[in-house]
Amino acid sequence: MDIKRNHQLIIILAIFGGVVLFFFVFIGPLWGRIRSSNHELRLVEERLAVSREDVESARKLQFNGPLLSRDEISRVMDEITKTGKAFNINFFSISPRDPEDIKDSASQRLPVFIESESEYKDFGLFLGALADLKESIVTVRNFKMTRDEAILPLIRSKLVIDLYLKRRP
Repeated sequence: MDIKRNHQLIIILAIFGGVVLFFFVFIGPLWGRIRSSNHELRLVEERLAVSREDVESARKLQFNGPLLSRDEISRVMDEITKTGKAFNINFFSISPRDPEDIKDSASQRLPVFIESESEYKDFGLFLGALADLKESIVTVRNFKMTRDEAILPLIRSKLVIDLYLKRRP
């Protein structure tokens, strides 16, 4: 009977040893990876929170430059055209759209669609010059350039800029 008990004890200890060995070989490294991933997740969440705050503050920009009234739009469009001509930009169309309200702001945004043709370098200089306009605040929403083999070295571009207006009372 004593031999039977020793045999059962050896089996129980072998099973226990196998479980402990299994834990150290397989579960231990997984646990370490989980802790490491959890730490990385916390860091990414912190960066995401900071980025969200930055986006929110960017949406609530307070402009330092002059906001346009409706009467001044044509003067600014002339300034944009003169700036483009100074950089050899050939305008095909300049089309203002309807003003858009900006959430949590005392201003409106007027999108202006521009189609043009120019050299690549001149187009880049023109985009840079838009930021330096004295008469208004202008931002570039997006642009697309296409190359046409028939007109090389010129490129065709479609551009959307935003003019910032005083909100109507």
